[in-house]
Amino acid sequence: MALFLSRRRRAPTSLQCAVGAGAVLASLLVALGCGGDGARTSPPAADAFRASFPAPPRADARAESPLPEAAAPAPARAPGPLRAGTFNAGLAVGVLSHAEARAEPVAHALATEPLDLLCVQEFWLEEHWQRLVESTAARLPNTYRLPPDPGGPMTCAPEDLGRLAACAAPCGGARDAARCALARCQRVLPTVSSGCLSCLGRDPRLSFAELSLGCVGDATSGQRGMQGGFFAYGGSFGTGLLTRARILERDALVFPSALARRGVLYARLDASIGEVHAFCTHLTADVGVVPHPGGGSWSEDHRREIDALLAFVERKAGRGPVILLGDLNTGPAVAPRISPRLPGHFQRLLAWGFQDPSAVSGAPGCTYCFDDPLSGGQGQRGTLIDHVLLRGLVGVTHQDLLRRPLELRVGEHVTTTGFSDHVGVVVEIAPPGG
Repeated sequence: MALFLSRRRRAPTSLQCAVGAGAVLASLLVALGCGGDGARTSPPAADAFRASFPAPPRADARAESPLPEAAAPAPARAPGPLRAGTFNAGLAVGVLSHAEARAEPVAHALATEPLDLLCVQEFWLEEHWQRLVESTAARLPNTYRLPPDPGGPMTCAPEDLGRLAACAAPCGGARDAARCALARCQRVLPTVSSGCLSCLGRDPRLSFAELSLGCVGDATSGQRGMQGGFFAYGGSFGTGLLTRARILERDALVFPSALARRGVLYARLDASIGEVHAFCTHLTADVGVVPHPGGGSWSEDHRREIDALLAFVERKAGRGPVILLGDLNTGPAVAPRISPRLPGHFQRLLAWGFQDPSAVSGAPGCTYCFDDPLSGGQGQRGTLIDHVLLRGLVGVTHQDLLRRPLELRVGEHVTTTGFSDHVGVVVEIAPPGG
C-alpha cells in the first residue's frame, strides 16, 4: 500500500528502510520514498526500459482544453528576468514525517515566493496538488500535471481482499494501518494482482477497510505482486509545473518504471525573457543496497532516464533555449561537505550543453541535507541533487527555497521541522542581451 512511497535519499537511509521491512517492502519504500526516492525500473526491467518511451495524453490541472501545437501570437510581454525554481516537497504521506500537516504550509509558502516558473515534485496526492494550484493561482495561473496512471484496472478480486484482510486483521481499522498491513502481509502480497495493490496503495491516509470499499471488482487476470506493475499512490507522478508565462505548447515523456511513476513534463513558454523550453522532472535515485525489483541496477535505470531525457529535449527544443528543473538525483561534489551523487551522470548533462548557475554563484549548499529534521537531523554533509540547469541562457542562483524551519502544531504540541527534506533552488535568468 502506497504509503511507503518513494522517498529518496534522506536520513532514514535505504539501509534503515530495508532492515525493518524486508526486501519487498524495502523496494516499495524505495520507490516511494524511504531511502531512496526513485523507483524505477520497468516491470520486465531491462527490456521494458529499452522499449520506446510513449508520450501520455496531455492534461492540465485547470482542466483547460488541450493546447494546439502552435498557438496564436502572444500579446506583448514586458521584458525582464525570469525567476525559475524547483522544490521537492517530500509530501510522501505514510513515509515522511508530518507530510499531511506540511501540505498546506508548503502551498502557502510557495505562493509567497516571487517566482515566474516552478517545478514541484512529490505532490503525490491530488488533494495536495490542488491545494498548491489554488494557493498560487494569482501568481502562477498556468499549470501542467499528468493524471495518475496505474497502468491498468485498479480492482481487487474478492479472494485477494479476503487473504489480505485475514493477515491484516491484527492491525485494526485505524487510519494509517496500511503500513502495518503491508508489513504483516509480505507473504500474501506476491499472490495479489498488481492492480489490486495499486488500488490499496492510492491513499495511505485511509484504513484498509476504507480502501477496500473502493477496490472491489474482477481482478482474476494480470500480473501478481508488487514487481508486476504495482504503482504507489495509484500511479501518481508527483510532479507539476506552474508558471506565470503563457504556455504555447505542452507535452510529456513517461519513463517505464516500477513502484513509482516517473516522467518529464515539457512546456514551451512565452516568457518575459522570450520563448523558452521548460522541462520539469524527478529522476530515479540510486539507492544502492535496496533490492531492485527487476533484478537490475538503480544507477543503470537513472542512466537510461538521462538518455531519454536528453533525446526528448533535443526533439522538443532543438538548439533553442532550455530550462531543466527538478530533483535530478545526481550532482557533483562542489564543496567539502557536499557528497557527489552519480557525478558521471551529472557530467553528461554538462557535456551536452547545460550549465549549472549554482557553480558560478558562490559556494553552493546542499539541497538534500543530512541535518534536516526530516532527514534524521544528523551529520553536516549533504548532496546537491535539486537543480535549475540552463542551456542557451544565463542565470544566477538567487536563493535557497524554503530552507527555513517550519513550526507545526501536532495534536497539543508544537514541533519544529522542515518544510521538506529537500531545499529548493531558485535561479534568476536574464533576458537575452540583458
